[in-house]
Amino acid sequence: MSVITSRALPDVRDGLKPVQRRILYAMFSNLRLTHDAKHMKSARIVGEVMGKYHPHGDQSIYDAMVRMAQDFSVRYPLVDGHGNFGSLDGDSAAAMRYTEARLTNLSSELLDEIKKSTVDFRPNYDGTEAEPGVLPSQVPNLLINGATGIAVGMATNIPPHNLGECLDALIALIDDPSLEVDDLVDKYIKGPDFPTGGVMLNTVEELQEIYREGSGTINMRASWEVESRDYKKFIIIKSLPYTVNKATLVEKIADHIIQGNLPQVQDVRDESTADVRVVLELKRGTDPETAMAYLFKHTPLEHRFHVNVTCLVPQEQTDPLTANAELREMVEKLTVEPWTKRKEGKVRVIDLLDFLREFEVGEENPSVPTPATLDLKQMLAQFRDFRMEVLVRRLLFELEKILGRIHILEAFELIFNDLDKAIELIRASESKKNAADKLMNYFGIDADQADAILETKLYRLAKLEIENIREELAARREEAEKIQVLLLSEEKRWEFIRNEFVALRDVYSDPRRTKVDVNVAQLEYSEADYILDEDVWVMVTKDGWFKRQKSYSDLSTIRVRDNDEIGWVMPGRTPECVLFFSNMGRVYTMRIDDVPSTTGYGDPVQAYFDFDDGEKIVGVITIDKRVLQSVAPDQPSLVEDSEVEDGEPQMIAITRQGQGVRFTLEGFDEPSTVKGRMFMRLSKKDEVVNVEQCTCHEEELVTIASREGRGLTFHSREVSQYKGAAKGVKTIGLEGDDEVLDWTLSTGYYEGLEVETNRGRNIIISRSKSKFEPTSRGNKGRWVIKRGHLIRSYRPPVEIQKGEEDDGSEEE
Repeated sequence: MSVITSRALPDVRDGLKPVQRRILYAMFSNLRLTHDAKHMKSARIVGEVMGKYHPHGDQSIYDAMVRMAQDFSVRYPLVDGHGNFGSLDGDSAAAMRYTEARLTNLSSELLDEIKKSTVDFRPNYDGTEAEPGVLPSQVPNLLINGATGIAVGMATNIPPHNLGECLDALIALIDDPSLEVDDLVDKYIKGPDFPTGGVMLNTVEELQEIYREGSGTINMRASWEVESRDYKKFIIIKSLPYTVNKATLVEKIADHIIQGNLPQVQDVRDESTADVRVVLELKRGTDPETAMAYLFKHTPLEHRFHVNVTCLVPQEQTDPLTANAELREMVEKLTVEPWTKRKEGKVRVIDLLDFLREFEVGEENPSVPTPATLDLKQMLAQFRDFRMEVLVRRLLFELEKILGRIHILEAFELIFNDLDKAIELIRASESKKNAADKLMNYFGIDADQADAILETKLYRLAKLEIENIREELAARREEAEKIQVLLLSEEKRWEFIRNEFVALRDVYSDPRRTKVDVNVAQLEYSEADYILDEDVWVMVTKDGWFKRQKSYSDLSTIRVRDNDEIGWVMPGRTPECVLFFSNMGRVYTMRIDDVPSTTGYGDPVQAYFDFDDGEKIVGVITIDKRVLQSVAPDQPSLVEDSEVEDGEPQMIAITRQGQGVRFTLEGFDEPSTVKGRMFMRLSKKDEVVNVEQCTCHEEELVTIASREGRGLTFHSREVSQYKGAAKGVKTIGLEGDDEVLDWTLSTGYYEGLEVETNRGRNIIISRSKSKFEPTSRGNKGRWVIKRGHLIRSYRPPVEIQKGEEDDGSEEE
């Protein structure tokens, strides 16, 4: 609760956190560092704040003061810093012993009324000083400067706004309290106005929802333009999204240029002075919009601000005149007419003055504000009502001072009517006390009036001075009557507050920095446009390590880790994709450009995707015309009403339990998430053994072997094809605990699957052996070995060579 109310969250009334409020109050009240004063060392200011109000460490105080001085952090700085107070490049401020500070002109609008008993004070941490619970701000600081803070279980992130727009909204809310959030956004507050400028992309409807809910996302983008000089084109970035570090941004852009990800740009440099100016030098003939589309996608040039309007709200804001009936009755009956013209039933100046001197406006222990999430109208209404409370308290304070002066001036007026008698009484007196008693008895004045008369200098008895006193008395009575009228008329008080807002708007309002442009061109971005098109080889080992190389001479020259071997080598172009099929029935797709380029071991595929325990690669293919083979057009699907079109490249997958599917690459040929996509549904404890590309040609056979020693061959087109992930059909009849050892596709008479028996004998299962002539899918097959079993298979690496002159021919 202490962190929420005393550290992290701002007050809706003055928009300040306690440390900020203490800094401003100490600078104004204790050190007199107004906007026209001489700058003072920051260390002196921090020491004053820490010693009297905020005993939480000097660095936290200095950091808060620095932020209030940074024109790129707050829309309207409250501290005028002299020296190094940081920069948009992320540079930290100089040490507090080197910098100096004072208040800005706008800060006076937060503090000027504090000496007029407008807010409640409370004891500081050790009870030796008093500090304000809130500042009597005349501007909606929470809206114009925003706030950011992380408390316990809650946080706040309020964007800054334009002062002129906020004051216009307050004026409108005074004129018509029935206005809703949508009206305020549509007519007055166009959205956040960030100190760093930029362009806001949200629509009016989106902004209305954000301001209704008190939360949402503001989409921002840097503003830019194109310059031409010396037959070259340059992109000039003129403003940045809020909170974006310029130096880091330039560094990221440079990294993309060096890595070749941004072929349209050949150089970047920061030419910023007081204004942002980041220059991108374009290559000849390139499109600047294409370059910016990439940068918006991959750098913070397009950024999001997450709005969370959580702040401290007072439990109630009370008008002293409404809360105290006796006070209102006395103000109603007050008369400031000369004592000779007073009427019955009216309250004398001295009576109301005595009442005001004893009247306590605030409470000894004011209630602690509580956190709440507000919409735009609630924020404005809270500040509007706070201004009414402050105004009433200020008027009562001023009325007390004016009545006190009237009370004294009335005594002078009375004495001057019989000045000779007054002088005679004073000269006949033995002491000051005796003279005061005589004056009180004769003229009917009180002790304060008598003391003021006795302290009067003789020159004030001159005729001109007496006239000045009478003129002052008339002016004071007129002021008191104006205040009395204001106090008794809520309508006139609202008009007074409205006029104050108008005056502030005329002095402090400035043009928006953040442009509101929902119609800004949405630049189309395609990753393929930014990939350097290269012809490479994709290499994957059987243990799942992969890489790409521009060339190689022989499989034996490719570097692999110990006890690992090459499983797949395929050509591809960097803008195209490579697919990795896993034993869990999932396929993972990535662009070849993202495959690590190295002549070393490469990286494990698992480092780029979210693999489950025991998941491994069992098939690889690149989306390249030299690799993909079309299904024979004269071989129709065996599945009725299939959605798979003939002629599309297809794959076959078979599992340990003998289930097989045939499917196209449709839906798998674009980059996937780290979770991949499912190409086959597996039963419990089943896994895919192998995935190969098929043509369904009449000579293409599936050769399959089981661990118990059975072998089977059948035409690949007998495996049913499916649209979407399926469990598949039975490819071989398995008995007991038997399972598929391995399988492969073959087209040659002597080609097949090479297996090894437990007795060390190698056998090739192919159609060259009469007992393995092609039969139907799903039967038990023939015995490869009757006594014993098969322990392993030997499948050579899948090596697909480029066709001559890249004519699209394939060779395996």
